Amino acid sequence: YQRRVHGNHTYTHTAMSSRFFAGGAPPPSQSRYQQQLASLGFHFDALGVLRDVRTGEKYSKTSDEREARLVQAIMPLVQEKIVIDYGFRQLYLPLDCDEEPRVNILVSPNALTTTGKVLVLLQGSGDIRAGMWSRQLVLNNSIREGSMIPYIERARNEGYEVVICNPNLNEGKFEESDDPDDEPALFPIPENDSPRNHLMYVWNHVLMKAPCSEVYIMAHSFGGQTSFHLIAEARPDDFQRLKRIAFSDSTHQLHMFRNKLNQQKRDWIARNTLNFVVSALPVGQRLHFTLVEGCCVVSAGTLHHQSTTNCAIDTAFRFFSGEFVPESQDMDGDGEGL
Repeated sequence: YQRRVHGNHTYTHTAMSSRFFAGGAPPPSQSRYQQQLASLGFHFDALGVLRDVRTGEKYSKTSDEREARLVQAIMPLVQEKIVIDYGFRQLYLPLDCDEEPRVNILVSPNALTTTGKVLVLLQGSGDIRAGMWSRQLVLNNSIREGSMIPYIERARNEGYEVVICNPNLNEGKFEESDDPDDEPALFPIPENDSPRNHLMYVWNHVLMKAPCSEVYIMAHSFGGQTSFHLIAEARPDDFQRLKRIAFSDSTHQLHMFRNKLNQQKRDWIARNTLNFVVSALPVGQRLHFTLVEGCCVVSAGTLHHQSTTNCAIDTAFRFFSGEFVPESQDMDGDGEGL
């Protein structure tokens, strides 16, 4: 949580926090974000399940306003847990910029220095921040089921460093002004004012400046479409490091990028991407290869869109390592690399 001055405005940086609500004094052992959640009458139990402080009952939605308050309190708490429990640190973008609103991403301890593998985690669209796949799963199931923590743990066990993007935080809010009649203003975050531009900034200014030799991406829902922008704009040399992308119920369609994807890039997509989609079939079972999506489509082993990412975790990592190779169908072309 940071305050910055810009012109006549004092800007409150909202990458780690949005608006929180006061309440009773919680135990001093709780962090600020736990206190903010407790002030709304909830806490996470030892299993990461959201429960009513007074009754111990699991969370049950009563109103949109109440749920929005809870989400705003929970998002920075999830990030705090990733930082404290897994040693991640926040990196603010744009780099080397102190006067403009910035967006935070989360990077594992050696993500910027490793010469090995880096896994990029990219969520879908909407009011959801770095570290979470689905706010509904966090609210109704548990932190583990709705957050990126299982991917962090699996990546660490398999020798990956991790970069967690924050593609949906694209503007900052001026909450105070010298003029009492001045309405709060939204200010675009430079070079990160859209999910597409955010990922391109992370790629060009973070990943490509680091010495990592291999980059893998796990992209959920709209994150798949954002990843296609990266492929479309990538230079030939970028594919020496970008190895594979796993999508979970991605919203992309190949025709959206038909003017930016040459045959070599389409061949790369066909060989090196995989889309896990909603299906009751066993996870990883091949469904089809479609020219609409440009890649092989397999079952995520669930009928729930928001659960596809975590249900696919085992097969996704096997895909990254090359152990899982579904039947594929080459697209037209000679199949040569980039």
